[in-house]
Amino acid sequence: MTDEASQKTNDKCSVHAILPPNIEPDQKHRFEAVRSAIKHAWDGYNGVVLSPYRKSFKKYFGILPADDLMPLTSDGITWLHSAATLYDALDTLYIAGLKEEYEEALELTLSLPLPLHPTKIFEYSIRVLGSLLGAYSVSGDERLLDRAIFTADSIIDGGFRSSPTALPRPFDVLAPLRSSVSFLNIGGMIMQRLYTSIYRLGRDYMQQHRVNSLAGFGSFSLEFAYLSKLTGNSKYKDASDAIFEHVQNHIGHGKVVGVIPSMWNVMKGLPSTQMSGLGGGSDSYYEYLIKNAILLQPLTEKTDIEMLESYIKTLDESFNGDHTGIAFDENHVAYPTERGSDYNHLLCFVPGMLAVGEKFYDEPLDFKYDKGDTLSLAKKLLDGCWNDYQSTPTKLGNEKAWISNEGKKNSDDPSFLLRPEYVESLFILYRITKDDIYRERAWDAFQMIEKYCKYSQGYTSLTNVFLTKGNRRRKDEMPSYFLGETLKYLLLIFSPDDYIDLHEFVFTTEAHPLRQIRTMENMRSGKCDYATTTNQPTVLSLNIIFFAIAYCIFILARMKNPFSQKRRGNRKKNQ
Repeated sequence: MTDEASQKTNDKCSVHAILPPNIEPDQKHRFEAVRSAIKHAWDGYNGVVLSPYRKSFKKYFGILPADDLMPLTSDGITWLHSAATLYDALDTLYIAGLKEEYEEALELTLSLPLPLHPTKIFEYSIRVLGSLLGAYSVSGDERLLDRAIFTADSIIDGGFRSSPTALPRPFDVLAPLRSSVSFLNIGGMIMQRLYTSIYRLGRDYMQQHRVNSLAGFGSFSLEFAYLSKLTGNSKYKDASDAIFEHVQNHIGHGKVVGVIPSMWNVMKGLPSTQMSGLGGGSDSYYEYLIKNAILLQPLTEKTDIEMLESYIKTLDESFNGDHTGIAFDENHVAYPTERGSDYNHLLCFVPGMLAVGEKFYDEPLDFKYDKGDTLSLAKKLLDGCWNDYQSTPTKLGNEKAWISNEGKKNSDDPSFLLRPEYVESLFILYRITKDDIYRERAWDAFQMIEKYCKYSQGYTSLTNVFLTKGNRRRKDEMPSYFLGETLKYLLLIFSPDDYIDLHEFVFTTEAHPLRQIRTMENMRSGKCDYATTTNQPTVLSLNIIFFAIAYCIFILARMKNPFSQKRRGNRKKNQ
């Protein structure tokens, strides 16, 4: 096949990884500005975390690069033990047309082992599995799909298989059914199996391995359903369907219900609280109810239809009647809330969720907002998020606030963690309405991020959005979702509407774009001609088995509490 012919077949299977040729002239400089920000953030993480890793021997011992960048101290944060930023950034680099950076990231991605350390199953799924599927969706590279299959198998054989109920454990060691290609081959698998056996002896006695949030166990449907459709293997979708069915059976006793408790004991399969809402710990569960329908439409299976019905009931219970999902301030500005008073930045995903369901699911939804149509509700709630941004000197939003009975808004947590939810909803509302006000608000937010968060190496979070001067306002972390979501949505809002078209793609909760099933055949019939090899770390011989056993004992002895993980830079899924 000639180079020209190869390029043509590749074009059938991938978005154009260059500056979109039909971009509006007045938006080109904005697109390029965000593209430069993506490169700056990536260069910071790559330079501080990945470059030293490539030169080290850590990869031979199951140690992965740090998850997040610490820009102020030129260090990394490890909380997922899985190189989270590398994965989250992969499809962002491709979409931004940063070819060299993408190829370098892809090479490392395909060579990394599974984490030896116990990891948070949900976070691993949305970041690692989601990234592989998202990058596959936009590139058509079959190596990514093969790696995604291996990753999903490891998740199921870990947190799913070790749970006595349909609800997966919150933490577990990922235990593959076959050895990892790059992790010491057979020796690596034996080492991991040995560590897994030791780890699981004490796991059941730890409280944090018993209780999982609704989002934590209920946000697998999109990635798992997609993988089942791609492979023809129903085991992935069956596992996520079983979660929804379990929840509905235990709460609704056979009837479809909407808003449900946010925390559950996975060992007993029962709620551990009666608290509920659309925010942290629950959000992506509800988000996936409608996105699953969009991904798989037209719906034919009973569980998928019931998930859509549950979504509609959730909206009715949240925005009609007592209106626990909305609150008004003294100026009659509407905010997305939990329990009618608690506003937080995470909830700014709600306007986008409402708008996506209204416009990109082909059949009309039964939900009717009792004070107007669904799109007008989405606009009102997004106005509230914008108003929160406008209320601070930095023009960046509070992490948390609450609205009193008199309508006064009070800040509960004035930090800004580079979160994506606000710009995510701006992107969706712009694509739907074509109203330039959403582009202008996105540009304003981006400029403030550049002004207050940009640092010599990447970007920092802020401790207080009410402070405009001095490094005291800076928080030494750049969460992986900043590259995976925030900058990606900002880039796309200034790109043409057919660049990652929402009629063809649906975004996961971590902003990884998946092609809708009904458009998938167009990609898979392209017969893309991709390279099938990548550099792998040197394989060590099986003579190291003794060392593997000794190393497992060493790291277990070194950990004060190997079963506890503290989430750093927590994002949409606070659990």
